[in-house]
Amino acid sequence: MRHSAPRSFSHTLLACISIAATAAVVGFQFGATRDDGGPSDDQAEAMAALAAYATPGSMQEFLARRVGRWNGALEMWPAPGAEAITGTGVATYTMDLGGRYLVERNESLWMGQPFVGLGWTGYDNSRKVFQYSWIDTMGTGIARGEGTLNEAGTVLNWTSIMTDPVKGALASYRSTDTWLDANTMESIMFGVGTDGAEYRMMRIVLARDTSTSPPATDAAATPQLGAQGK
Repeated sequence: MRHSAPRSFSHTLLACISIAATAAVVGFQFGATRDDGGPSDDQAEAMAALAAYATPGSMQEFLARRVGRWNGALEMWPAPGAEAITGTGVATYTMDLGGRYLVERNESLWMGQPFVGLGWTGYDNSRKVFQYSWIDTMGTGIARGEGTLNEAGTVLNWTSIMTDPVKGALASYRSTDTWLDANTMESIMFGVGTDGAEYRMMRIVLARDTSTSPPATDAAATPQLGAQGK
């Protein structure tokens, strides 16, 4: 508890600095005004871009379709051809910061030990990419990645960077999140074997817990948004 106040202050200060820097960019880079005192065309364009960047839209609504409690079944293969290690867990999703970010809490029993993972997923309106960060009790680092949505709005393709503790270096991984139907999702993570070939390293199937929230319709899970909502 003693450390919560300084941490909160530092985050607030960082946010204020970010806002001030953004205002400075708009004010100094596009400093000219019209004769009537209104913003110049450059200023108006910059302000519109900032507003669009900050406003939740269809991609955030897409993420919000996960909100609720999901029951998960996990399989993990430590090497190509190895017997799968299995586990079960529960994932709970909420939206935070005015519907901008999806927050996940995952709790399970993994290899006889309790496991907790926390994740944050968002969509960068400016760069047109999904982004996430992840932490859990099986490590002390922070995984992060970026992804794109297919044309049908059913598959998120991710490229992630996380620490390989054996090598003591960053490693890149590919994964997919697929809506199998309105109330079932499949996540697959791929690894690289000793022969350099890619293989399926982990598979998680999540089923919406309809006892805590009503089932969704197929139309809600497969929006025809086009690539990245363009």
